[in-house]
Amino acid sequence: NYYTENEYGDISKKLQLRVNSNCSNIDPGTYKVVDTVRVSSNIVSVTLWDDGQEDGDIVSVWINDIVVLDNYVLTNAGRTFTFQVQPGNNKLILFAINEGDVGPNTAAITINNSKRINLSPDLLRGEAINIIF
Repeated sequence: NYYTENEYGDISKKLQLRVNSNCSNIDPGTYKVVDTVRVSSNIVSVTLWDDGQEDGDIVSVWINDIVVLDNYVLTNAGRTFTFQVQPGNNKLILFAINEGDVGPNTAAITINNSKRINLSPDLLRGEAINIIF
């Protein structure tokens, strides 16, 4: 028998796995939108870092239905990536792969050096930013 338990130790007889792959479709019920950023170019510069204690937080980043960073370890120093978006509304979604040594997963992001957006995706639900081009 397999079972899972939550952070309170409550046991469930349901085993749920999230398998994100290049052919996955992201269900809007698996993430919540926390902010919107408007951009004037289809090329966006995304800076991503661990906003709390650098403790091994790992995320995967999707733009629309495409994995653009898979199993990325967040650091306090951060790193900048360049991605392409489509005309209209785009979803940049962070999914927590783990919560590091000290939960929760604490990420911060800027898009094109815009305002800082704090994200805290957990193991069950990601967080997203609408990017409108």
